[in-house]
Amino acid sequence: MNRKPCPDDGTKIADWELRIGVCRVYYNVEEQVRVVAIERIGEKPNNTVFFRSQQEE
Repeated sequence: MNRKPCPDDGTKIADWELRIGVCRVYYNVEEQVRVVAIERIGEKPNNTVFFRSQQEE
């Protein structure tokens, strides 16, 4: 398991990315109210992320 900030390259989904094997969880954290908002969950078998079996564009 690995966590890293998402790059701000114009395709940013969320502030953070959690990597668990080939799964990716993109989420934001609101520290003031202690809330984690999961934005998207996808699968990245190689260098392409898939959401609902669709390639992210």
